Amino acid sequence: MDYKTLPVNEWDENHVKCWLESTGIKEYIEKELNVEKITGPQLMELDESFLKHIGMNKGQIHILFQKRNELLQLQKNAQQADGSSSKTSNRTDAQTGPARASNSPAQGTASRDSSGAVGTTSSENTAPTSGKKQKSSKKSLLQSPDEVLELRSCRPFKSEDTDFKYVKDTVLVPESGVSDLIMPCHEYKSFAIAAELNRDQLQSKFASEVIRFASACMNIRTNGTIHFGVMDSVEDKAWKHGQIVGVKVRNREDFVEALNYIDKCFCNNLQEIAWKCIRQPVFVEVISKDSQEQRFVVEVDIEPTYSLVKNKCFEVYLPKYNESSRKVILTKEPALYQRLGAKSEPVQRDKLTAFIQATQARDAHRERAELSSTQVPTEIPQDLGRKLSILLNDGKSYMDDSLRYILVTNRCEQDNLNHINFLMHLNIFCVFDFDEDSNVSGLYSKYKEHHETSSYFLQDFFKEIKTDNSPSQKLFDQTSWIFCNGRSDFLGDEKPCDENTWIRTKKKYLKKVITCICEEILPERSFIVLFLLLSPVQKPLVDTFQEFYTEMNGMEYIICLTESRENYKKWANLAQESCSMEYIICLTESRENYKKWAGLVQESCGIETLEQRSIVGMKLSHVDATIQSMLPSTAQPRHLPASTGGVCTLPLREEEKLYSLEILCADQCDDINLNLWTEEQKQEIEQNFYRGRKIMWENLWLADKKLCGDIIEREACTEASKLLDGILRGSGQNYSVAKLKIFHHPGSGGSTIARQVLWKNRKRFRCAVIKTSHPPLTVCKHVLALRDYEEKEITHSFPVLLLIEDYEDEYFEELQIDLMEAVATRKMNTCKPYFILICCRRCNDPERLCKASPLDTVAVTHKMTESENNLFNNKLKKLQQKYAKPEFILTFVLMCDEFNTELMKYLTTDYIPEEVKRTLGRLHSRLRNLLQKLYNAMEWIPGELTYSKQIKPKRRMMKMMIRQN
Repeated sequence: MDYKTLPVNEWDENHVKCWLESTGIKEYIEKELNVEKITGPQLMELDESFLKHIGMNKGQIHILFQKRNELLQLQKNAQQADGSSSKTSNRTDAQTGPARASNSPAQGTASRDSSGAVGTTSSENTAPTSGKKQKSSKKSLLQSPDEVLELRSCRPFKSEDTDFKYVKDTVLVPESGVSDLIMPCHEYKSFAIAAELNRDQLQSKFASEVIRFASACMNIRTNGTIHFGVMDSVEDKAWKHGQIVGVKVRNREDFVEALNYIDKCFCNNLQEIAWKCIRQPVFVEVISKDSQEQRFVVEVDIEPTYSLVKNKCFEVYLPKYNESSRKVILTKEPALYQRLGAKSEPVQRDKLTAFIQATQARDAHRERAELSSTQVPTEIPQDLGRKLSILLNDGKSYMDDSLRYILVTNRCEQDNLNHINFLMHLNIFCVFDFDEDSNVSGLYSKYKEHHETSSYFLQDFFKEIKTDNSPSQKLFDQTSWIFCNGRSDFLGDEKPCDENTWIRTKKKYLKKVITCICEEILPERSFIVLFLLLSPVQKPLVDTFQEFYTEMNGMEYIICLTESRENYKKWANLAQESCSMEYIICLTESRENYKKWAGLVQESCGIETLEQRSIVGMKLSHVDATIQSMLPSTAQPRHLPASTGGVCTLPLREEEKLYSLEILCADQCDDINLNLWTEEQKQEIEQNFYRGRKIMWENLWLADKKLCGDIIEREACTEASKLLDGILRGSGQNYSVAKLKIFHHPGSGGSTIARQVLWKNRKRFRCAVIKTSHPPLTVCKHVLALRDYEEKEITHSFPVLLLIEDYEDEYFEELQIDLMEAVATRKMNTCKPYFILICCRRCNDPERLCKASPLDTVAVTHKMTESENNLFNNKLKKLQQKYAKPEFILTFVLMCDEFNTELMKYLTTDYIPEEVKRTLGRLHSRLRNLLQKLYNAMEWIPGELTYSKQIKPKRRMMKMMIRQN
C-alpha cells in the first residue's frame, strides 16, 4: 500500500524509503537509514545524536526534522479536517447569528450599543460568510503553545519600499497602544476569512476595520498602522499573537477602492482631512521557503498631523455587509472612537463631553510631539573599522594567515578598481564572479595583474574538482576564478544570460560546486565567505548566499561588505528566511546596494543578524586602507640569491607560477610588520611548535630576532650541515642530483633539523620545499625554472636546495630521474650538483639506514646525548615558567624524556579529557569500519590490487587517516 495512504506508525522500512526519496534528501542518507531498517515508529523517534552518528551534518538533520514535522502535521490535519470544519462552521454561526437577528430587514441597519456606537470586536470572526464554508490553513499552526518564533521588525512607518518583505511564521511585536504620538501604534487582523469573500464583503470588512482604527488614531492624535494578515491577540489560540500569515490578494484594486467608503463614513465634511491622514494600502510580500503561494500583509498607515486635525473630532459610520439584502449598509448612528490600550474602542456616551473638551490638550500634545520629532539627534556613526577587523579576522586581533577566503562579487565599476588592493593580500581560495565583463574591464582584469590564477566556468570548475583522483593541489596554490554568468569576451557558448535563464541552466552547477567545496575540499571553519557587493544585487547572487548558508550550517563564517545601503537592503530582504550568520560577511560601500541585498537575502536570514555580519556604508577606499593596515607583512618584494653575489626580485605572480614549490627566500619573513604583531600572536606561533606541530619559518625568524626563545639545534643538525658542505665541495661521486638523507624517529625533530638546514643556507642558495601532492614532472619543470630565474649564465648558477618530506619511494625515484634527464639535455658539466635533495623521512630504525649509506645519511633518534639533554631540560624549565598550562608543551615534555612509555601513559591519563578519549575511541572504531568497507570494495587480481571507482577519490584521505593513527 502507498505510504501516503497509511498512518506513519504503520509504515515499514519500504514506506520510509519511499518517503525519504520524496523529500529530496541526499542519497547516502537514504541508504544509511535503509541499512538500519528504520520503520515508521522508529522514524518518529530519531534524534540528533543518532543522525550525527551515521554522518549527517546539522543542516541535513534540520531539513529531515522539518520534513518529518510537516508529515506529522499533514496527517494530523487530515484526521481533524471534518471535525475542525464542523467546529468552525458552528463558531461562525454563533458569532454572526445575533448580529443578523438584531437587524431589521426593513430598516437595513446594524445594531447599536447603549452609547450609540456599533458593537464590534477586534476579532474578524464576526465577518459574514455568505453561506460559504470557512477555510483556514493550519499549515503554520504551532506544534505547541510554548513554541518560540523569531521576532521581526515592522515595515518602517510611511515606507513604500518594495524590497521590504516579511517572512511567514515569524512574529511582530505585540499590538501596542499610544506612546509618544509619533511612534505608530499597531493593530493586527488575520483577515483570512474575509479575504476569501466576494468583492463587496471584502471591501466593507476592510473599510470598516481601517476607518474604525483610523478615526481612533485621529481622535487621539497618534500615528498608527493597521496590519491585515497578522494574527491578533483574541483570534485562534493555535497561533502566536503577531504571527505573520499573510492574506491572498486576488486584486489589489479591491483594497484600494475600499477606502472610497471614507467619503460615506466620515461626518461633518471632514472627508478631505481623512483622505490626507489615511495613506494608501501598502502590500508587503510574505515569503516562505515551504510554499510558492503568494501572500501579502496589507498595511494602512495613519498620520494625523497637527495642522490637519487641530480642533476637530472625527465621528464615523461603519460599513457592514447585510446578508439578507446582500448590500453594504452603514451603522445607524455615528460613533467617536479612541485608542484604549491596544484596541480601538468607542467613547462611552457619558464620557463624550469630557473627551471633546480635552481636544485642545491633545492638539497641544501633538504639536509638541511633532516639533520634538523634527529635531533629529545626530546619529553616532558605528566604528565600522573595528567591526571589519573583527569579522574579517574571525574575532582575532590580527590577520590569520591560516584562514582562506571565498569571494562572491558582482560588477566592479572603474572608480572602485583603484580601491581593491586589499584583495591582493588575502589568501583567496576561489572567486564567484557574476560580472560578465570582469575579464576585460572588471575585478579579474586587475587581480590577474598581481596573481597567477586559473579561470573557469561553473561546469568546468565542477569537473575539475570531481575528477577520479583527489581534487587538484593546484586549487590550493592558485586562486580559482569562476565566471558564474559567462564572459562577454568569450567566443564559445558561455555567454551571459538573464536571471530566469541562469536559474534554469547554471544554478544546478553552482549548487554542486558549493556543496563539493564545503563538504569535500575545505575543512569546516577554515574559511570565510566574503560577499563584496559593488553594484545592484541580482537573484543569482542571493542563491549563492543561500547555498553557502545551507552547506555551512549558518552564517558564522559569512560576511557582507557593501558601501550602498540600497544594495544591502535588497540583499537582506531576499535572504532573511532561514539563517543565523556567523562565518558569512557582507561588505558594501553603497547603502542602495545594501538595501537591495537585504531585501533579497532576508528569505534566509533575519535582518538583525544580517546587520551584525555586514559592513555597510564604509567607503571602499576606507575598507582598502583599513585592511592593508592590518596586514601582518608589508608589501615589499621578496628576493632570491643570485650567482653574482647579489639578489634578484621575485614578484608574487612569478612565485605563484611555481606552485609545486614552497620557496624560501633570502629575506624570508623580513616583510613582517612587527608593530601589528601582538604578544598573543607570537606566543601562539611558539606554542603551536612546542605542541608538536611542524616548525614554521616564522619560528626561526622570531628566534633569530630574539623575539622568542631559542630553538634548540640537535647535534644531527650540525652533522647534516657538514654533509652538505661536503657535497658542495664535490667530495665523493659527482652527481647532477645529489642527496642528503635525514631518517628520524617520529617526534624526534627530524623535520625541524631539515628546515633548520634550509634556513641557514637561504642566503647562499635558492631553497624550496617540494609539495609532493603535485606530479614529479611538474615539480621538475618548476625546479628548473627556479634555478634559471633571472640568471644570465645558467652554468654558473648555484645548486638549488630542495627539501622533500615523507615521500613514497616511487615518487622520489621518478622525480630524481626527471631531474637527471632534464640536466642531461642541457649537456653542461660542472663540478657542483645542479640540485641537492634533502630527503627527510620518518622510520622506525634510522640508525640501520644510516649504516647502509653513511656518506650521505643522518640518523635522528629519540635518544639524546648528554649535552642535548641539558639543553632540552633547561628549555623545559623556561617553558614551564612561561606557560601555566602544561598541555601546551606535552609533546616537548615527551621529547625531553625520550618518549618514555610510562610517562606517555601518565600524561594521557592526566591531561587528556575523558570526552577526548571517548572521541578517539569512536574514531578508531570508525577507522576499522572504513578499512573493512575498503577491503570489501576491492577486487583481488593476482599481482595487483584494483580499486573500485567509488573508492579512488578517498585513497589520499584514507592514507592520511592511517598515518595519523
